[in-house]
Amino acid sequence: CNQCDHDWIRKGANIPKKCPLCRSAEWNKPKANRGMCNQCGHIWRFRSGGMPERCPFCQSKIWNRPLKAVRCQRCGHLWKMRAPRTAGNSSVCPRCKSAKWNESPIVCQCDKCSRTYYVKYGDVRRCPTCHEDTDRRLIVCSECGKRWYHAGESPGTCPKCGIAMQPERERSTSVLLWSDGRSELSYVSENGYGCVYLMRGGTPLCARYIYELLNEFGMTIGQVVDSVNDKSMDGKWEAYADDMYRTRDGYEKYVDYFMKRLALSEQDARILSVHFTGMSPHMIAMRFGLSDKEVDSAMGRIMYAYSESGIIVDDTVFTDDPFRFY
Repeated sequence: CNQCDHDWIRKGANIPKKCPLCRSAEWNKPKANRGMCNQCGHIWRFRSGGMPERCPFCQSKIWNRPLKAVRCQRCGHLWKMRAPRTAGNSSVCPRCKSAKWNESPIVCQCDKCSRTYYVKYGDVRRCPTCHEDTDRRLIVCSECGKRWYHAGESPGTCPKCGIAMQPERERSTSVLLWSDGRSELSYVSENGYGCVYLMRGGTPLCARYIYELLNEFGMTIGQVVDSVNDKSMDGKWEAYADDMYRTRDGYEKYVDYFMKRLALSEQDARILSVHFTGMSPHMIAMRFGLSDKEVDSAMGRIMYAYSESGIIVDDTVFTDDPFRFY
């Protein structure tokens, strides 16, 4: 095949209609060039003879123009946006989902004069009236929506639902569901997408999406928080932790598939398989004893393998069954 370089032995004297690997009907024609639109992410093949004028999907004339990185002024996330770089359009930050990503995000209140004011990401928080550096920052709980002012870098815990707010990202929350002194079952939520982690000795063993737990117990996240406060479900949490421990290596059944489908190394295939269970890159690094830089490099190789495979990965899509979706 001139398109994917696959070699095979044909049966009979008839010319095959398609390549058995890539299913291309043009397997015996000159190899097509690969194009990827930087505006919509569409991947297609085109013959030699000059660059295409437009993307065949979005009809953009600037499909091969490199994208410039933009930073969200609310959460500090840096990404490449496929849209006009203004706040008036429908684009949102992929992390915090805010449409006002380039507006002043941080609401502060001065401890001395009680004035409320805004600061942008990375700016020094200084009251414009009395010029004091000390301030109280507006914190919004991502679970119950409670709003309160808090002084210092650490946001503390929500006064309503008791969930601990992480200092580096106010939209990230965590709550300890159960612990026996050796193992811990924790719920971690980032921007509305939550996972349950089973930790042992400070190392994450496995993760599950929170929707699996809520469906199994028929509960809401508010009921989960209430059960933790009144200790009414310690027995169920212990049984759930035991079940997660028994199935902690269930991701391995996908390793061979990713190695063959994306031509990944065994380690990269393991990282991708664990990532599909909901485990974050930082947790994956802790799980396999790697550095964050090594996991980031592996993620880069994985995304490159996806682009070469023709599979379009949309990080803005959340699906209950990622294996079937992709």
